[in-house]
Amino acid sequence: QWIKDLITFTKDCHENKKMLLGICFSHQLIAAALGGAVEKSDKGWGVGVRSFQLISPPPWPEDEIPQNLSLLFSHQDQVAKLPPESHLIAGDDFCPYQIFSIGNHILSIQGHPEFTKIYAKERYDTREDKLGEDTYLEAISSLDQETDDIIIGNWIVKFFNAN
Repeated sequence: QWIKDLITFTKDCHENKKMLLGICFSHQLIAAALGGAVEKSDKGWGVGVRSFQLISPPPWPEDEIPQNLSLLFSHQDQVAKLPPESHLIAGDDFCPYQIFSIGNHILSIQGHPEFTKIYAKERYDTREDKLGEDTYLEAISSLDQETDDIIIGNWIVKFFNAN
């Protein structure tokens, strides 16, 4: 029931142009609630530090934006089709719809700019059996890579401050 209530809330926010941020599950829920589609990835789990490409810069950052970005990830489902009126910001071959916006009121992100590497490792440790040994070890070894959580975090702040 709570998911149905959240879908109703999401549609209401969109119709009334209320500011809304989606991260991971809520990224997927926003897409599905507003006419997109979500499915289990046929590529398996997206975990660890993953890199993706800037497709089209968002309108709110004033800083120069790198073409390649990295974040921590922990997902198996992902957006398979964007909702109408979406602006695709970033993606890659593994997950084509990493970041999108709708108008000036919705920002949606598959990755986790809010995760620390310590938290991510603990999360992966608890899911080792579900992830499988190879995916788990790859995720753990990726934690040595840098992430762009500060850049994405600044986007979120600028997104809310711009409106």
